[in-house]
Amino acid sequence: MTLSDRLPQTESSLRAVRKAVEIAESYLGTLANRSINAGATPNEMSILLDEPLPDSGIAPDEAISEWMERAERGIVSSSGPRYFGFVTGGALPAALGGDWLASAIDQNGGIWSMSPAAAQTELVVIGWLKELFYLPPDWQGMITSGATMSNLVGLAAARQWASELLGFNAAEDGLGGQPPIPVVSSTAIHASARKALGNLGLGRRSVLTVPAHGGRVDIDALAKALKNLKG
Repeated sequence: MTLSDRLPQTESSLRAVRKAVEIAESYLGTLANRSINAGATPNEMSILLDEPLPDSGIAPDEAISEWMERAERGIVSSSGPRYFGFVTGGALPAALGGDWLASAIDQNGGIWSMSPAAAQTELVVIGWLKELFYLPPDWQGMITSGATMSNLVGLAAARQWASELLGFNAAEDGLGGQPPIPVVSSTAIHASARKALGNLGLGRRSVLTVPAHGGRVDIDALAKALKNLKG
């Protein structure tokens, strides 16, 4: 008896992957001509997808196929060449293949011993980014799940740096009873940044805003605001 014989889920996983590939090939083959706007209403999607929790499951490949059949009307062609809504780029071929492979091998790069391959890959990517943006090689970095989490992590690092300048350690001491940490941004501040400020205890309403003309920060107004800060 082989290991595969003792692990029937292996074949189930392969069937699920094959079904996903089949659906993806069909989708990508029509992507250039698909309508960008899904056009489905909330009520229509509710009818297509909402149902009570099943008493028993079905095969993974069947579940994938059924979901696509039900959800197709609500799929926005954001991965296509004619989509210009929001800041959403289509997946490059290498990214698409890499994402599938990452799910298949299911590594955890949180610490080196859990996956030397994943941990070192992250370090290499960070090194390449430092080269690409001409950043000092001794700077540290990390990969986040996306722009919203990057705002949170970046503001957390800024909070820590600012608190140490003000004579306390935000991570260890908290913000209660401490000198306020000033936050300055343009009026074009993103909603995710305000949310991050709230999550970090800095406060959504604590932001001192300066004008932004055509998406560009008014540098003179910013310099004046920074000069007038206390602390």
